[in-house]
Amino acid sequence: MLLAYGGKNCWGFKDWLNIDMRVNKKVSQDISFPNLRVVPAMCFEGPNASGKTCGLRVLSFIYDFCLNSFLYPPNSQIPYDTFFFNNDKSEFYITFYIEGTNNIEYTYEVVMDKVKIYSEVLTKKEGRIKKILLKRKENQIILNTLYKAQNGIIYKDTASFISTLIQYGVDDIYPFRDFFSKVNSNVTYGFTRDEPMIDYVAPFYSQNTNLHQRVVNQLKDWDTGISDVDIISVKDMQGQPVYMSLFTHDAGDEKKQLYFPSQSNGTKLLYNRLKDFFIALDNGGVLIFDELDTHLHSDIVPHLLNFFLDPSINQKNAQFIFSSHSTAILDTLKKYRVYLFKKIKGESFCYRIDELDGNNLLRNDRSLEQMYKSGALGGLPNE
Repeated sequence: MLLAYGGKNCWGFKDWLNIDMRVNKKVSQDISFPNLRVVPAMCFEGPNASGKTCGLRVLSFIYDFCLNSFLYPPNSQIPYDTFFFNNDKSEFYITFYIEGTNNIEYTYEVVMDKVKIYSEVLTKKEGRIKKILLKRKENQIILNTLYKAQNGIIYKDTASFISTLIQYGVDDIYPFRDFFSKVNSNVTYGFTRDEPMIDYVAPFYSQNTNLHQRVVNQLKDWDTGISDVDIISVKDMQGQPVYMSLFTHDAGDEKKQLYFPSQSNGTKLLYNRLKDFFIALDNGGVLIFDELDTHLHSDIVPHLLNFFLDPSINQKNAQFIFSSHSTAILDTLKKYRVYLFKKIKGESFCYRIDELDGNNLLRNDRSLEQMYKSGALGGLPNE
């Protein structure tokens, strides 16, 4: 479970980006997971180009770097950008729980530039006791209490020690591998992956029929006019199968069939992306989604949020971190589950709405949406 993360001198953030999923004991328990002071969903709001996507990109990068950096192409740079491409070092951190460890708090920190890791440290905190598990300086492990030392492990300039130990098959790193592998994001290094016009999931659904049926059932429940979706295959010029999705619609007393390109953008997006929601819920992972409300009707967004906010649905403590331009969801999420972003002189900043609540003005019985639109909370275009 993700508790917090951040980065400094990365993308639009010259100073620290700090995102915290935790709330204190004074907060109503319906805001967080049952018996845990951690929220299941966090929304990034703010004007265009304020840093929302970059805030998500930092998290996607940390997950990918910890899991996959050993597999980056030889002699390639680490895939992130400094603030306006300066040559200073960057810093990243992530704090998390691992399933089955009785809420032991782990923190991973790294200092790097695009061609070299200068330091890494992995710590655990149990109660008030904090212990270093692994500490690295450049390409040398200088402290190790995590696993039995092994000969022959070579640390690369651009590969995290977590990713390295995964590749060398060190058993004690596998719980961390499992944590970092339970993420799905539509935000990558250079762009947001949003391809509603392309039926790229038909091959996946052809191999995952139960998941496909769940997606189809959900589309039917949301009354998109669809009665079924079949996965069909044809042979290409080389005799290889090509998979396509064929949608059946109720048209009066008849049933008509249309291929994926003929569906609305909203239906395409849901068909392509609902699998990510179900996979996160099934595995207890983290789903990162940029611009949630693009192509979707406003009535659909609360349903997607409810997947994570309703503990009877979200039984594996999955988390949803997303950006949106819809102000209507502010009153659903409340002040503890929304970060507002803004940009000042080219530099992005953000703050959780409850951080503004010095005089208890943001009571839960007041409309956050109205206060935001009035400019009382900041984070508006041209403020």
